[in-house]
Amino acid sequence: MEALHEEMPFDLDFHPSTPLVATSLINGELHLLFAVNAHEESCRAVRFVDSGTVILTGSADSSILASDVETGKAIARLEDAHDNAINRLVCLTETTVASGDDEGCIKVKAQSEFSEDELLSLVVMKNGQKVVCGTPSGALLLYSWGHFKDCSDRFLGHSQSVDTLLKLDEETLISGAADGVIRLVSILPNQIKQPLAEHSEYPIEALGFSHDRKYLGSVSHDKILKLWDIEELLAGPQLDNHNDLPEAAAAADHGELPEANVAVDHNEVQTEADSDDAEMDIDMEPSSSNASKSKKKGKGKRLNGFQPDFFADL
Repeated sequence: MEALHEEMPFDLDFHPSTPLVATSLINGELHLLFAVNAHEESCRAVRFVDSGTVILTGSADSSILASDVETGKAIARLEDAHDNAINRLVCLTETTVASGDDEGCIKVKAQSEFSEDELLSLVVMKNGQKVVCGTPSGALLLYSWGHFKDCSDRFLGHSQSVDTLLKLDEETLISGAADGVIRLVSILPNQIKQPLAEHSEYPIEALGFSHDRKYLGSVSHDKILKLWDIEELLAGPQLDNHNDLPEAAAAADHGELPEANVAVDHNEVQTEADSDDAEMDIDMEPSSSNASKSKKKGKGKRLNGFQPDFFADL
């Protein structure tokens, strides 16, 4: 399934209990079943919270916005959440959110630590004991929880920047890199096990699981949302060690990785949603995009009435 967007998507998240996926776009829009003008600058991170009734977005204007999922209306905005543009959100609990920015700053509640290498993505592994971060160099940095001033391990294996990470289980994650390849990665022992799928040469911006974990979703600079059957992906051959990766990546370049299960034209989805017709057209041809993330800083507005207290914890 492929959903073509009018603008480049930066992130995606699946609703925790219903067949709904949200994407955030470079023009500041949040896309659910409808488009929401969430931010004046690029909307670069999106996550469902509060059992799926609220959705958070992070922006290049350094703000975090909470919106009602059903109506799209703003509930609360945390302005100047970071000193630099926000590029990732991770919900640790219903009342705690971790956010990362373009300068490598990670904030959890009121704590922040910095890395010499820019941090582009993160997941918490090993039952909360390890934090794995992706970097522009392609290295994965491993931190022990509570000790964020320096990484405890550096895992090399990706040839280009690792822009998004998704935890499969406590031992394994899925990575999305700038070379357009989605990979299965083992952590401690550190090993790239197999390439799973690809977006041609377009960088992968975000990954997510459906609420039943049957599908893996991915968005890329090709402006397409792809949905993959996770069982089919994991049934592929695994690599003996990460040194076999170049041959596997070459297979991806020759179109030997699995095709997405469904392709949806996002322009048609928007038009038909407005006319109460939920059908989707299939296999729209993507257009190339060379857009990059904006790092501009701005200010948002603070709104009242948001009940969860995770904004106060930041």
